Amino acid sequence: MINRASFRSYIPLGHSQRTFARNIPNFRKYGQVKFDFKKIMDNIGLIEQNCRNRNAIGANPRVVSRYYDHYKQRRYEIDQLRRRRNEHAKAIKNIQSIADDDERSEKLRKYKNVGVSFKEDLKRYEDDLKIIEYNLMNETLKLPNKTHPDSPIGDEDKNEIIFVKGHKPQFDFEPKSHLEIGMQHDLFDFENGGKLTGSKFVFIKNQAALLEMALVNWALSKAISRGFNPIITPDVTKVDVLEGCGFQPRDEAGQTYIIQDDNTELALIGTSEAPLAGMLANEILFQKDFPLKYAAYSHCFRKEAGRGAVAKGMYRLHQFSKVELFVYCEPHDSDKIFDEMVNLQCEMLDELGLHYRGLNMASYELGASAYKKVDLECWFPSKNDFGEITSTSNCTSYQSRRFNIQYLKGQNEKVLAHTLNGTAAATPRLIMAIIENFQTENGGFIIPEALKPFYLGPDLKV
Repeated sequence: MINRASFRSYIPLGHSQRTFARNIPNFRKYGQVKFDFKKIMDNIGLIEQNCRNRNAIGANPRVVSRYYDHYKQRRYEIDQLRRRRNEHAKAIKNIQSIADDDERSEKLRKYKNVGVSFKEDLKRYEDDLKIIEYNLMNETLKLPNKTHPDSPIGDEDKNEIIFVKGHKPQFDFEPKSHLEIGMQHDLFDFENGGKLTGSKFVFIKNQAALLEMALVNWALSKAISRGFNPIITPDVTKVDVLEGCGFQPRDEAGQTYIIQDDNTELALIGTSEAPLAGMLANEILFQKDFPLKYAAYSHCFRKEAGRGAVAKGMYRLHQFSKVELFVYCEPHDSDKIFDEMVNLQCEMLDELGLHYRGLNMASYELGASAYKKVDLECWFPSKNDFGEITSTSNCTSYQSRRFNIQYLKGQNEKVLAHTLNGTAAATPRLIMAIIENFQTENGGFIIPEALKPFYLGPDLKV
């Protein structure tokens, strides 16, 4: 039995006592989140193996099983109490028909005392059930998505190269880094950015600022030509929305900027995937409207910075702009749409004339929500290596289950939608790639032909 004295031991990491108490009756913030617990119990060994394959620290299906047993037991006890309460009410009704006043009064006095006990016991048991149910859902929500059978098992060393495209640039001079070129021509101001906010914030200036705007408009135009609807999302969302997406905003690594508010916890988004996934929470969609495709422009905020050469310059900023692709679709279409999104990303990098490769990401790299993920990595001369430039994930029904997003199939069948997300243009890394791959001997760079209709300034030729 879980009682009030044991509340604190069940508070999820990062929740205050006040927040926990407030959330007990409202943990399913986006509707009736439905899990097939019988299916989970019947496949608990496979789910455990999937958690190990994904290195899902904190996810434990055995804990889910224990809470589910507690939940069923408490529900049974409540049902029995209610049955006895109803029998008691019926008995009182019969007593009230007794003609003798003294006999009737004596029996009513005894039975009414029992009635008070039923009320108190039910209140206590129902309060316990809320706590058990909260913890059951909290632990179930930690379970990661299934893993695509073609995804390699293991850490990043197991990532599988599935294709290499384009040609590595050849220079007859010693190439410079984007940071060296940027400092030479006043394209990036990290010093004053850091003065205002701290490290890894930057003023993007002059030709680099124009290049960012060109990349955004070019990426949106490419996405729109493929049926994606343009949208600008809020840069702030509730923390619970991030959790519904599969992110861990309160984790110990502290990657999320959380804004403390008097009434709720808000966060700066790390990607527009979050507001797009939560946008249709609790909606019943229509099959005829699928797929719903969005190309979202937003600012993104992430505390991650990294260390060493890989984090120098524009590679890991705390704030950056991005155009994100997001799709709601029917389950049988998600694999096909996933391939279409990756193909669009490849076409865009081909148009820019960049050298890149595709990676089928290993299970440790999938995060909680992704069933399958493919990253594209671009060649960076200053690193003499590839670096991530886009990512595409098929999240199947993981997010829609948490946000209660369904569609009507046929006349009245409700089915969970599938969601997918992918990068159209993460502007800092594309700026890096263009500056480094198309640099000139004297420290300038050339704008790719695909961007020139969207670029308001001249090439930076020195």
